[in-house]
Amino acid sequence: MTDQSVDVSPRNSGERVAEAGDDVLVRRRRRRRRRLLLYADYVPWPLWGPNGGPLAEDALPLSEATKLRIKAWFNAYEAHRPDWPLWTAPEGLSPEEDEQAWADEGEAIRAILEAELGQPVDYET
Repeated sequence: MTDQSVDVSPRNSGERVAEAGDDVLVRRRRRRRRRLLLYADYVPWPLWGPNGGPLAEDALPLSEATKLRIKAWFNAYEAHRPDWPLWTAPEGLSPEEDEQAWADEGEAIRAILEAELGQPVDYET
């Protein structure tokens, strides 16, 4: 058998072919369902697309109320967007409780996103 180059890119129907002498090994790539991701990071908008890159604010059909809630939550993370509302935790919380309240708000936003978009959304803190 002669050595041949094989396309192992994703467009190659999910199969990866490698040759080892006369044996041909075929291994199916694990197909993972890709989802949207809500994740605060130092990017302009905290929603990430299935390709792994951040999305633009207007990339998804979200209500203005949801966008404002995302902005307030995200601004609490970045704390440098004076033109956006700022989410604040209830008064009297310890720093740990404040952090948990912020994470809980992210989870609530994730549920709203799923309801508005009709698809699963992952959330990471």
